Amino acid sequence: MSLKSQGNINFEGYSLDRNRWLLQWQGEPIALSRKTFDLLLYLIDHRDQVASKDELLQNLWPKQVVEEGNLNQQVFLLRKALSRHGPGKLIETIPGRGYRFAAKIAADAAREDDASTLVIHDRRSITTVTVDESIEDDASDVTSPHPKRAASATLWIVVGALACVLGAGGISGWHFWQNRNTGEPVDVVLADFGGTGDPLLDRALNDSLRMDLSESPFLTVVQPNQVKATLLEMKQLENAPMTGALAREVCERNSAQVLLQGAVSRFGQRYLVSLLASNCATEPGSSRESPNTDNELVAQAKAEVARLDDLPRTLDLLAARIRNSLGESRDSIRRFDKSLRAVSTASLAALKAYSEGFRLGMQGDWLGSLPLFKHAVELDPDFTMAYFDMAAAYSNLNDTQSERAMLIKAYERRDAVPEFEQFLITALYHDVVTGDAAKSIETYKTWGTLYPRAAEAFGNLAEEYDSIGQATLGVEPARRAVEIRPADSATYIDLALTQLHSGQPRAAQQTCELAIGKNLDGVDIRHLLLQSLYAQGDAAGVEVQLDWGHAHPAALRLHVDEVLVALSRAEVRRAQSLLVTLAKTNYPPELAAQYQSSLASIARSFAEAGLTAQSTGLLESLSQASQDKDALVARTENGDLAPAEEGLKRQSRDHGYQTLWKGERLPEIRAALSLAEHKPEEAVRALEPALSFDGLTFGPAYLRGTAYLSQGKTDLAQTEFKKIIEHNYIDSLSSEYPLAVLASARAYVRENEPAKARGQFERLFALWKTADADLPLLVAAKAEYDHVTARLARN
Repeated sequence: MSLKSQGNINFEGYSLDRNRWLLQWQGEPIALSRKTFDLLLYLIDHRDQVASKDELLQNLWPKQVVEEGNLNQQVFLLRKALSRHGPGKLIETIPGRGYRFAAKIAADAAREDDASTLVIHDRRSITTVTVDESIEDDASDVTSPHPKRAASATLWIVVGALACVLGAGGISGWHFWQNRNTGEPVDVVLADFGGTGDPLLDRALNDSLRMDLSESPFLTVVQPNQVKATLLEMKQLENAPMTGALAREVCERNSAQVLLQGAVSRFGQRYLVSLLASNCATEPGSSRESPNTDNELVAQAKAEVARLDDLPRTLDLLAARIRNSLGESRDSIRRFDKSLRAVSTASLAALKAYSEGFRLGMQGDWLGSLPLFKHAVELDPDFTMAYFDMAAAYSNLNDTQSERAMLIKAYERRDAVPEFEQFLITALYHDVVTGDAAKSIETYKTWGTLYPRAAEAFGNLAEEYDSIGQATLGVEPARRAVEIRPADSATYIDLALTQLHSGQPRAAQQTCELAIGKNLDGVDIRHLLLQSLYAQGDAAGVEVQLDWGHAHPAALRLHVDEVLVALSRAEVRRAQSLLVTLAKTNYPPELAAQYQSSLASIARSFAEAGLTAQSTGLLESLSQASQDKDALVARTENGDLAPAEEGLKRQSRDHGYQTLWKGERLPEIRAALSLAEHKPEEAVRALEPALSFDGLTFGPAYLRGTAYLSQGKTDLAQTEFKKIIEHNYIDSLSSEYPLAVLASARAYVRENEPAKARGQFERLFALWKTADADLPLLVAAKAEYDHVTARLARN
């Protein structure tokens, strides 16, 4: 034992205070467990030499029998904590020898004339009291086939003044460390589970492990769609086996820290289950062929089971040990831990059916996933996540009633799943079942606060803000989701969406191009890129995106965009020709609902342009389930009021509880009906609830402006039309944009402002420069323009 002068140790932007057991990065404290802190101090104090593994084991765990994996774990946690300064490791591995502290030290010694700056430092442990954390496993029937001597807790008795210090603050200090997680959150990639001899069971165990680890706010598991995108980026098959060097490269490309692999091996009548966590970054001199070489192993957990049906429960216990080994505190694990039997199911057969359904869903085969989810809940009627994913399948198939029914079942059983999934189920329940957007937003906010690495929480929050016309509030959550999952195309879609709808089309364009550059290309990215380019008037860029759509037969959204572009340019014949092509295209069944919804939108565009025959023809091709807001507004524009009234009653019965229905969709339909009945005052009153949704769509402002114009309130009408004209990015392909320009020109004529009217007419003609020359609306506009021009000439 020796007396040492203590002070701050500064290196690479870090500051280490021995007296306070504190490590900081540019003034911000970094959480370190006591053992990790001891390791850092030992390496700093012996920085002029290479510390061998045996030396570190003897000095950090004196008089204890511990495995080398414990040291690997502490080195991993220390490197994780010291990862903020940028490239370059501060803890170097010297192959075949040990470890060395590689940073340059700038010591700021404290004054030695103050006795309080002298502390007793024991080479064996800076903390003097060593109490190793462990997870208490309630698993009397789970034993290790190769038991090791447990690392016993060691208590060093200190007398005198130091004992008084510990007596005064030791208990609170212990709770502090007990509740503390070590360092920044850890990103984990799951390698394929193996060894059961049953591919379905292997996938089921992988899914179970993923769900179990998702309980932790400290760990973030790279999701399957992100892994798929990374494999495609690597020019691999999207379903390539995640093993060996391939799994490690996926881990490295996602900037993850840990590769976790599970395995089951049989010996006699029993099974050995193991989880091995290795460092993604390959150490010098280690092999890339195996993800779990001894040099890279940072944590492991093993147990025996007598039956395969015991695997889910055993995985739950092993996952808790791995979480603790990677630095999560015991209290965190206790709080965010539920039995995997509750998370998934007690039935192994149900788990296998669910896992296969989940796999098909991830591939976009929602129809194929449904029978498997149904079979899973037949085997286990309380299988919460099977109900939830069944709801997702119905949502993608646009079966709203079945989606709601399954979400209700999942919500009723939400207490059986971890808090992470509870947030997701609750938020979507309020979004889809109760229609309470405010509660959904509040749930996502709470979720993101508690789980700061939950990309789903931030991405869904951004989408929710956008859905109620408050895209500006969604930009930062969407940006946060991209930071968490930079290899997930969905995060870029959310960010580009909120950027575009908050008036940043150039930023949205850049986000889409960034995603494409990362090989995260797709229909939704191209759709948003096209809208962003159209909002900026980049006709050449728009054509490039349309050509991309031509090269992808299933890119329905891009094909519909081409129709909308033609209509916004008043190229009616071209739009009709494109619709014929759409009708002949054999799109996948899961796009049927999107196809019908798109036809309703196009029918409304025809109706608002006075093209009744074309609009009616499309409406007649729609199913009753597709008679949405756009379809009902189109019917009223066409003078077909009775079916519109009936559709309004049906939609109110099915959706009357939803925030968006009450605030935006219902007011639009009622206003359209009032205008058709020549009651503009009633139309304005009907649209009052929609004022807060003017940032969502052009419909309310256009109808409100039309109502004011018919009353002769031209100043109020101009205010509404300007909401559209000055914010084209809200819906850049909408034909209501040029129609608002025309309506504004006509309002200026009524206001006896011929010069301003001429300017708006000329703006319209620039938008419609390729329009059908015989379009009745264009012919009328040109006649009105000639009249205004002649009037100005006379003056």
